[in-house]
Amino acid sequence: MIFKMTVFSDNYASLRSRGCWAQHGFGAFLEFKFEDLSLNVVFDCGPSVDIVKHNLDLLKLDFSGVNAVFLSHGHYDHTGGLIEVVKRIGRRVPVVVHPKTFSNRFAKRDLRVVGVPFKPNDVESAGGIVVQCRNPIDFGGKVFLSGEIERVNDFEKVEGYVIEEGDRLVDDNIIDDRALIANLNGEFIVLTGCAHSGLINTLHYAMKEFNARKFKAIIGGFHLESASNELISRTVGELRKIDFQYIVPMHCTGIKMTAALINSFGEKVKVLGVGESLELK
Repeated sequence: MIFKMTVFSDNYASLRSRGCWAQHGFGAFLEFKFEDLSLNVVFDCGPSVDIVKHNLDLLKLDFSGVNAVFLSHGHYDHTGGLIEVVKRIGRRVPVVVHPKTFSNRFAKRDLRVVGVPFKPNDVESAGGIVVQCRNPIDFGGKVFLSGEIERVNDFEKVEGYVIEEGDRLVDDNIIDDRALIANLNGEFIVLTGCAHSGLINTLHYAMKEFNARKFKAIIGGFHLESASNELISRTVGELRKIDFQYIVPMHCTGIKMTAALINSFGEKVKVLGVGESLELK
């Protein structure tokens, strides 16, 4: 089995980024090759058309074989390039979202718009088939898009966002946040967009729903960029209880959390930015 992830949108660039532009956001092209299953997925689509166009042109990624587009949640930095991605696929393709994904959303502090910058009919016009679901999606018993992730601990909280419900704004717990989970012969990959549900909650969800006990890699944005020292310490402490080979902090994880991971887990930490690829077997 081979898993390959190519990052076409992320907050950070390096000498290995091949001229790609970095901006706050996330988007990745995922290729899965099992003996009896091949699957190509776009997981999140970056923050803007300009970023996605520039980076995809440089990387020369071929999206003609993409089977589906997954959106981890309905924030602009994961969806702004969606129309461009769908157009590049060049045929009707499922775009899997939660029913709340296209809701009107705002930062609580200043009511800055943070939601998806277009509506479902715009996606359909570009060639996407919008599929709304709350439950997990199973591809061949090996690759899964999670359902709603249960919030079970007392330290991972969603704060700072509001969502439009009817004629009022209410606190947004980002219930549409979801992860991609893959079973590589009993070793699991978990990929998060922002982990608004909480990284530890997400891993416990994989353990409960898919009987994951050993993780090949924990990858993605962990939404700890503004986290307190206490939250970082608690998260690292919980990760010490989990059996994983690699952890790959990206996007909104934050420098402080990334440093804490490197300090605690050393060579298990892989730092990845825009334009780079990760391949696991």
